[in-house]
Amino acid sequence: MTMSRNKWLLVALGAFLLANVVFFVTYRLRFQERLQALEETRQEAVRNLDSARRARVEVERQLAGYDEVRRNIDVVHNEHFSTSELRLPGIISEVRSMSSKAGLTLTSISYDVDQQKKELDTVSMGIAFSVVGSYDQIRRLVNMIELSDQFVIIDEISLTNNDQPNQLTLGISLKTLFHEPASGKRGA
Repeated sequence: MTMSRNKWLLVALGAFLLANVVFFVTYRLRFQERLQALEETRQEAVRNLDSARRARVEVERQLAGYDEVRRNIDVVHNEHFSTSELRLPGIISEVRSMSSKAGLTLTSISYDVDQQKKELDTVSMGIAFSVVGSYDQIRRLVNMIELSDQFVIIDEISLTNNDQPNQLTLGISLKTLFHEPASGKRGA
């Protein structure tokens, strides 16, 4: 009886071992392939995530660049162009000062807004003035205007001879831009 009992026990253990071998082979064949496919999917997802992160960093860098450009535009509008009420007196005062430093006599000064050039909350303005003096004094004045911190462009120059010796009359027209927000709209 012990022999037959041992025999059944061996058969049961053999059957259990065979079931484990079948399960292991099935696992290795079916589940290993599935695990490998899942690992490949995970690796692809990681690559996509890394690519998305790099793209996000690039977009954030571009956005920071655009923000910097916007701030620079605001600085140009609000400080360098500013409004005519804020900058025009300074420009006129500087024209008077430069004329005096160059040793010239300022005979007239006027300004007008170019109604045709109102774009992007900016207004073009012409500033015309005349001075009398020698050629060297006029050259000094033109040089001072070109080196001025004011945002002005020499638009026109006319030079005429006076009745007095070594005396010339310089008519000069400057152009500048002012930041003039549309009515009801304030600068950023």
